[in-house]
Amino acid sequence: ILRSFGIQQPASKFHVLPNGVEVFPERLARDKIPPKARAFRAVQAGTMEPRKRPGDFIRAVERSGLDMEAVICGKFFHMDDEALAIVKAEPQKYRLLEGLPDDELLAWVESADMFCLASGSETQGIAAYEAALLYRPLLLSDLPCYEGIFRHGRNCLMFPPGHITLLALSMRSLAASSGLREELGRAAQATARDYTQERFCRRFDELMATAMGA
Repeated sequence: ILRSFGIQQPASKFHVLPNGVEVFPERLARDKIPPKARAFRAVQAGTMEPRKRPGDFIRAVERSGLDMEAVICGKFFHMDDEALAIVKAEPQKYRLLEGLPDDELLAWVESADMFCLASGSETQGIAAYEAALLYRPLLLSDLPCYEGIFRHGRNCLMFPPGHITLLALSMRSLAASSGLREELGRAAQATARDYTQERFCRRFDELMATAMGA
């Protein structure tokens, strides 16, 4: 965009603005979400492919030993054989849901006792912001894209990507304390409110004004 105005900035002068994220709770299809069949529900939203590490999420639920159902909402591309075997052995406990409209997908997220994004890499992790806006406690892999935004013990619980045991222990920590779930959900929501579409547009305008002035 800057180059289209004839502005040639050094690479070090460019800025990356995070996308704005909006959810509209009044539009969620809550009537399509079944009640929990177990004590807890964990949800991950995102395509089921290697980068998102859906198998780690499934294995962590299995290792946690919790009376918990696990739901993954997103298009299915690939999941490792071990995780698929766990899913097939207990289809009532592990749900893989494809092709959901946004209002239904976000209703599943809202229904969760905890939201997980076990990805090995992300550019921003939009699903985490959506879950945060819906007041869900977050379990996030510790990735550079969250640096300075989501912080372990402040507004989420974090684990190294691929560390299934630590993820399972984090699930147990959240399950053991409704107070912790409440605290982290509230803090996550407060953080995500700084990343609305309105604020993105304002930041973009300010950046463009600065660049044009330069």
